Amino acid sequence: LYHLETLILKNRSKLKNLPSKVRNLVSLHFLDIRGADSIERMPSGFDQLTKLQTLSNFIMGKGDGHLIRELKILSNLRGGFCPSGLDNVNGRDAREFKLNDKLGINGLELHWSTNLENYSRKKEVEELKSMCWTLFVLRKSLSNSLLRMTVVQNSRLGWMILPSRICCL
Repeated sequence: LYHLETLILKNRSKLKNLPSKVRNLVSLHFLDIRGADSIERMPSGFDQLTKLQTLSNFIMGKGDGHLIRELKILSNLRGGFCPSGLDNVNGRDAREFKLNDKLGINGLELHWSTNLENYSRKKEVEELKSMCWTLFVLRKSLSNSLLRMTVVQNSRLGWMILPSRICCL
């Protein structure tokens, strides 16, 4: 399995976790877990997957916010990216993700799993949203391309930052 390049686990609704040894798939280029909504958290070791180009989702459970730091060296990420459980991420960890270095990411959907109205870290989460939006818009405005970004709270009926398409000059 060390030479596996593509792993599609799309719509595997009963899948609760990825194996902890996923970090050994060092040749992996493509990991699609869209629709695998029962996954509660990602295992550590994504920093070992340096060839990874497509990562559809990245789920952080309670106490796992620091795992987003592991993605900082994955400079080849491209396409759409959907981190979930962002209410578990603090600002320092989010900055270490280095979104501004991920030039291939052209769609970003952010998921918070709590109701922010009653959340003790509401201010920090709002700052994280603002930081992600600002970095993404600034980067896309420099490259003269289209931006599509959706920010969803509570995964189901939350709120969205619109417009969904902005033509940057």
